This record gives sequence, C-alpha cells and structure tokens, in this order.
Amino acid sequence: MQLVNAVAERDAARAEIQDVHVEWDEVIRLAETREAARIQTVFQAARQATEFDHREQELICQIEELQLDVHRLNNMVNPILPPAPAVEEDPKVLNAEDDGMEVDTEDDPEEEVEPFEDDHGDGVFDIDSDHPEE
Repeated sequence: MQLVNAVAERDAARAEIQDVHVEWDEVIRLAETREAARIQTVFQAARQATEFDHREQELICQIEELQLDVHRLNNMVNPILPPAPAVEEDPKVLNAEDDGMEVDTEDDPEEEVEPFEDDHGDGVFDIDSDHPEE
C-alpha cells in the first residue's frame, strides 16, 4: 500500500509541476508580448517625432516665404524712395537745420548802444564804459 501511495503522490506532484510549467509559460508569453508592444510603441514614437520635425521645418520655411511676401507687398504699397542726389556743398558756406524757433529780426531800441562823450571829448560807447576812466 505504501507503494501505491508513493506512486499516487508522485503522479500528483508531476501534475502540480505540469500546472506550474503551464502557468510559467503563460507568464513568459505575457511578458514577451508586453515587451514587444513597448518596443513597437517606442519605434512609433520615434517615427512620429521625426515626421513632426520634418513638418515643423516645412512650416518654418513656409512662414519665412510668407514674411518675404509681406515685405514685398508692403514695398509695393509703401515704396521706399531713393534719397535725393546729394548737392555738392561749398565748404565756405555753413548750412544749418531749422530748429523751429522764431527769429526776432526787429531791432530792440533798448539794446542799441548810444555813444557819449568822455572827459576828453572822445566819443565812447557804453560798452567801453566798463574800463576805468583816466
């Protein structure tokens, strides 16, 4: 009877080991499937990133072309005229720009200097009166 029990235990152990092997094979298969899906996802992401980079470069080129078109059209609507030919200037003549201030051309009678006679009978202007008298 012991032999029958030993054989039965052995067969039960083999069946249990077989079940463990089946479960192990299923775990390995799931892990391999997940790894394959991860690798495929990484490759798809890299491919999309490359496609997006190419598309971005195309759009940048289109934007630059549009900016050039805008400048061309703006130059057509508002042309920049070349400067007038330079006039040769006389080096003896001083040219000044108008600063917008009005120039008083009237003589102010108070600013005129009146001559007077000094002690010696010479005509002296008021400007010279700062000098000490003799």
